[in-house]
Amino acid sequence: MNPNKKNTPMKTLSHLLRPIGVGLSNYFNELNLNKAQSKRKPYFTYKHVPWDDRDENYGRTKGVKSDFIRRFDGSNGLSLAFVFNYIDAEEITINASIKKEVKGGEPEFTISTMYSVESIKPLLKEYMDFLQKPRSAEYVIRKFKEVFLSTTLEDSDEFRSLEKQLLNIVEKSLRKHKVVKANLATWKEKFDSSKAIGIAEGNDLPINAEIAELEEKLADLRKEKNRQRNIIAINVGFTEAKAQVKDLTEREASLKRNIGQSIKEFSDKQPVHIQSALKQVAENY
Repeated sequence: MNPNKKNTPMKTLSHLLRPIGVGLSNYFNELNLNKAQSKRKPYFTYKHVPWDDRDENYGRTKGVKSDFIRRFDGSNGLSLAFVFNYIDAEEITINASIKKEVKGGEPEFTISTMYSVESIKPLLKEYMDFLQKPRSAEYVIRKFKEVFLSTTLEDSDEFRSLEKQLLNIVEKSLRKHKVVKANLATWKEKFDSSKAIGIAEGNDLPINAEIAELEEKLADLRKEKNRQRNIIAINVGFTEAKAQVKDLTEREASLKRNIGQSIKEFSDKQPVHIQSALKQVAENY
């Protein structure tokens, strides 16, 4: 054996995992996943995703958080997997898991307790022996649960210990959060009710009628102002000048377009080396 080649738990257990993979190949498609960061997907893979279905991760792969996953995907949206974590780890851990796809929702996971290499060996041996005979797919899945998931991660002593440590860390904050949440609910209720009452009473203020009357008078004054300005514009010749400028501007632009078109039509009939000179003469003229 090459001493420079690292011995991974997958290699240590290969004499058991390889036959299991062969046995499961009759029912599942195998997929091996190495640890990987989330990456941006090519645009064509998600450009037809409706905007309402897009979240912050829709244009990226999910990545793989564990060091290695050996997954077996079934046609019914159900997957079996062995998950390995060993890189830079104090203790190598292996989990078995089942993932069930849920239409229109997040997939459901059932995860086993954390096994060491030695503790999972007899379980892998039991499952390998089981797969030596033809079985139904349902029986294969049921046996996987029976062998590897008799104790789930949430029921394991390791998880309960971690859960207890976490609760001890956040216990004070959780109590404060509960009080703040209750106060927030109370003040939100007061806010909503006071806002509704304030709006209703505000609409009934006597001053509202005075404001409406003044707004109507202001609208009338603005109309009168515009009428008087129009009279002034006519008297000083502004209205006529404005109309003449508009008319002559349009006529000048029309003539310019016609001249340009005539120059182009005439020049385009001449040899190429003369065309630019003719156009320059016309422009200078």
